[in-house]
Amino acid sequence: MSNLKWISRYTGRIKGILTYTIILLMIEKAAELSLTGLQKFIIDDVFINGDFNLLPYLLIGLAFIAVFYNILHLYAAKVRIKGQQKLHTIMLNTIMRKLHHSNVHTFHQYGTGKYVQNLTNDVNQISSSFASAFPMGIMDLFGALVISIIIGFNNLPILIGIMVISTFYIVLGKYYGPKLKMEQRESANMKSDLIVFMEEGISSSREVIAFNRESYEKKEYNQAFQNYFKQIMKENRLLNKQMLSAEPLKWAVNLLVLGYGGYCVMQNTLSIGTFVVIYQFSSQLLVSYQRVFNFLINMSRSFAFVDRFRDVMNIEDEKDGMQKLDGSISTIEMNKIQFKYDANERTILNKLNIDIPIGKKVAFVGESGSGKSTVSQLLTRFYEPTDGEIMINQQPLSNISRDSWQKKVSIVFQEPYLFPDTIINNLLMGRAIPKDKVIDLCKKMQIHDFILTLPKGYNTNVGERGIKLSGGQKQRLALVRALLADSEILILDEATSALDMKTEHLVQKNIDTLRKGKTTIIIAHRLSTIRNADIIFVIDKGKIAESGTHSELLKTNGKYRELSIS
Repeated sequence: MSNLKWISRYTGRIKGILTYTIILLMIEKAAELSLTGLQKFIIDDVFINGDFNLLPYLLIGLAFIAVFYNILHLYAAKVRIKGQQKLHTIMLNTIMRKLHHSNVHTFHQYGTGKYVQNLTNDVNQISSSFASAFPMGIMDLFGALVISIIIGFNNLPILIGIMVISTFYIVLGKYYGPKLKMEQRESANMKSDLIVFMEEGISSSREVIAFNRESYEKKEYNQAFQNYFKQIMKENRLLNKQMLSAEPLKWAVNLLVLGYGGYCVMQNTLSIGTFVVIYQFSSQLLVSYQRVFNFLINMSRSFAFVDRFRDVMNIEDEKDGMQKLDGSISTIEMNKIQFKYDANERTILNKLNIDIPIGKKVAFVGESGSGKSTVSQLLTRFYEPTDGEIMINQQPLSNISRDSWQKKVSIVFQEPYLFPDTIINNLLMGRAIPKDKVIDLCKKMQIHDFILTLPKGYNTNVGERGIKLSGGQKQRLALVRALLADSEILILDEATSALDMKTEHLVQKNIDTLRKGKTTIIIAHRLSTIRNADIIFVIDKGKIAESGTHSELLKTNGKYRELSIS
């Protein structure tokens, strides 16, 4: 599918305002041309023929058209910007939906910085080109057509001469257009890479300082910037060549009109008023040709951004089922689950079989890399099994709609994300929950007293990614956020790893009370965290090595006992 046809699925949604904008701009152009055309009558009929009675009417007409033109110019600009913003919003919402429904693995491979580039620069360039520059290009094309008719009606040889010279614009466009598109796409890609590098540099600033790698990072950044700078210069050199090639055409048109038009005046085949108007129209015609030429160049450039936008939209979506999960969850089974992040990577889970008891406290333990956290990623549907099936109430989880399933499950990660907002907004996340319930849970998660020590209490801004808080404080806030959802299934993936033993004990005790009769799944390294779990699954090399209660597993000479000693 061509880029033009593909992008029409978005521009088609603003076709009403787009058509209205084009009509307004064409009327505006007609008014602008009328201001020039009326000069012919002032020169020929008033000053040459001496009919001064016409002058007041012509001046009033000029004044009226000038006022009308200026009002229309402002109104058309307002409508055009409105259309641009509407298309921008449509595309922004589309890419945000794509972001939220993209395959998690592919999303991480694509990179956050590239998404930022798509959301800012690419969307802005596309909306500007197709909702603003496109109507302007149509207006210039309309103006060129009307002027051509006027000049041709009064002096056909001049029109033919101008059109012959102007054909070189088409030749230049054919020559430079594809080259500019290629260079501008490369510039956009390199800019995206530079943004990714800058974002990673900011995110890793503490590690860079800790390992004394400032000079290395500076060198790497300078190299990335120099590469981008060289590419921009290469693109600009090509643009300058195009401009220098087009400039002589402007003077050729002026010389043609002055020379041949002046000759026609001397031969009395062209009036002075018509000559003056044709000279002005020829300049306007050339400007229109230049604008149409630049419009075609810019549209060619815009298709480079469309290519990048299409790349994002072609990212594989997460598979989603159609069935709704009505009623409570009665069974969770993992049948012969196999999983690997990439086809060429090692197998993380190998024919894993688990029957997770409902309404119990279930724990998964194992060495680093054993696959225990992968279980939580599969249960939350961040990833899909490579093989095997997760069954919920005797039906495949893959057949259940993501929205329906996510209403049943909450998860707290080891490194939770906090928005650069207030504590209360981070906890509520737009949900209408009484504040006394929030405070009660904060007390149970041992974070309320700390919040009260802050200058603005619950209205304190936590900074980007919660930078103003410690790891343990962020974890406790994330626990409150998850508990407020009161989901049927709560998954705690190393969710208390940053807490001291005493605080962790109090937090776990309160979670047990709050979650009594509900399914809580805990992934942990510290065995003290899961000591009182109803059942513990020990994962080793992607398989269940053993299972049982804490006391039962200690009696065996198995992997759990080995972990407890180490």
